Amino acid sequence: MMSKTEWGKTYEAVRRFLYEYMEAHDGMSPTYDEIMEGVGLRSKSGIAWHLHNLEDQGVIELRGKGTKSRHIHIVGAVYTLPVWDER
Repeated sequence: MMSKTEWGKTYEAVRRFLYEYMEAHDGMSPTYDEIMEGVGLRSKSGIAWHLHNLEDQGVIELRGKGTKSRHIHIVGAVYTLPVWDER
């Protein structure tokens, strides 16, 4: 079981990873496998637990639960789409 300090560090690592990943990928959320690799956790259930805590605190929304691989939305985040040169 994680100590309170370990939990806080992992929670913050998951939150930060989501923000950085989604910013770099124009709002597309990472898969559980990508989050696991990004923060160094070994189980999808651990990722799910942290994601549900982030949702409970209003930081993220989990949309289409159980139906989509990439279903995480950061509350209040705005992502810009690339501007296409239409010459």
